[in-house]
Parts: sequence; C-alpha cells; structure tokens
Amino acid sequence: MNELLKYCLKVNGLKTYFPNHEKESLHTLESKKEMINKYNYENKKIAFVTSDGSYYVSPFYIEMSDYLSTHGFSFDNNLYVPFSRSNVPNDKGNKEIWEKLCKAANKKYEDEINKKRLEEYKYIAKMKNIQFVPDELINSSLELPKDGIEFISNNKIKKMNSVYDWQVPNLIGYYGDNLDTILYVNPTGKTYITPYSDFSVNTLNNCNFTNTNLYIPIHTYDKILNEKYNEKWLDLCNSHIKNNTNVKVLKKTI
Repeated sequence: MNELLKYCLKVNGLKTYFPNHEKESLHTLESKKEMINKYNYENKKIAFVTSDGSYYVSPFYIEMSDYLSTHGFSFDNNLYVPFSRSNVPNDKGNKEIWEKLCKAANKKYEDEINKKRLEEYKYIAKMKNIQFVPDELINSSLELPKDGIEFISNNKIKKMNSVYDWQVPNLIGYYGDNLDTILYVNPTGKTYITPYSDFSVNTLNNCNFTNTNLYIPIHTYDKILNEKYNEKWLDLCNSHIKNNTNVKVLKKTI
C-alpha cells in the first residue's frame, strides 16, 4: 500500500473549489467513519479511506481499483470522489501535485492504449497482406500531427487533419493523391503526406497499398503556418524534384 500511496493525494482537510465559481464553491474534504475501508471511482478518478481514516484520491484508477478490491476494501458509491467533476485543490502546492499525478496517469494510459492499437493495426495489416512502408519513403514524407496542420491556400487559412483514430482500421494500406501530393496511412496508424512521384507510388504499390479517393486539400505550393512543418515540407518537395522522376509539383497560378 505504501508504494501505491505515492500515486495518490491525501485530501483530509483539503479545501477545493470549482474554478468557474471561485470561492462560492469552497469545500473542505473530510472522511467519515462509515467510509473506512471503502472506495469509489468516477470519471477516471478513484477515492478511498484507509483503516486510520486517511482519505485519498488518485487518477491511477485501474491499478488502485485492482489493489483495493483484493485487499479488504469494498466498493461504495456513496463515497465522494474529489476532483472527478472539475473541482481542484484550493492551495497551489496540492494543485501542482494533483496536476502532475494526472499528467503521469494520462501518459501511462495513453501509452497503453497506443500499444494496444498498434497491435490491432499490425493484425489488420497482416490479414490484408499490407507491408510497412520502408524508411526511405517515411523519411521522404511529412507525418501529420494528431491535431492536424493549418496552411494557406488561395489566400485562405485551411486545415488538414490526420486520419482520426476510429478511421485508421479501415484506412490502413490506402493512399490517395490530388495530382501533386500523396496521403497514405501506414500500418503504424500514422498519416503521412509526400510529394507525388513515381518513387512514392511504386513504393506504396510494392507494399500492397490501394489507391483510393482520400481527401487531400494541401498542395506542394501551399505554405504551412507552423514554421517547422513548413520548412520540412519545402525540403521534401525540393528533394523529390531533384532525386525522382515524374514528380508532379504544381506551380501556383495567380
């Protein structure tokens, strides 16, 4: 138990409040005798009261639930779960501790989810006989971030999103083009764009990818607003022109 407590925040006597209501919602957390050796969870947070009346809350709800349910604690949905409804600690120190715990828990669970997704994607690719795209093309491509990229096209700011997680299983092994830019979804679940060339098309076809109608709003002449992404996109376009045949890099017409 002592090892697990470092992933918890003790809340006996801790004052909390809802940020949108400031001090009108100030509330002091206290444990009750009838809640000793009880636990409850809500919205990915778990609270419990130990035999000495210590009241804890943790964002590591899976690990804590597994331990508590097998070490003499019983579930009771009458136990209040702090910070499960957007309220936060009133003092700066405990607020920072709680934020660090939540950040660590979110990363841990996100990593585990991504690992499970990757195993699913690998299985789908195997069933469809789709090969992983080789590094040579990956290094000649721009990986789209999860929140997408903004770019300027025809004097308008537009956005291109990565393929959403729920779409990935259906789009693994597919690519599309808009005359000068190719978009493809690798079995890793990641979305890439690359300038159109024989090299790109042949590589994807050799990996058993299928050309389909994927929406690709960005072109090689468009400027990406993020400087880092824009610099890489320009380098990729120039590199494809220099090193590959049948490169369809369009020139912007005014």
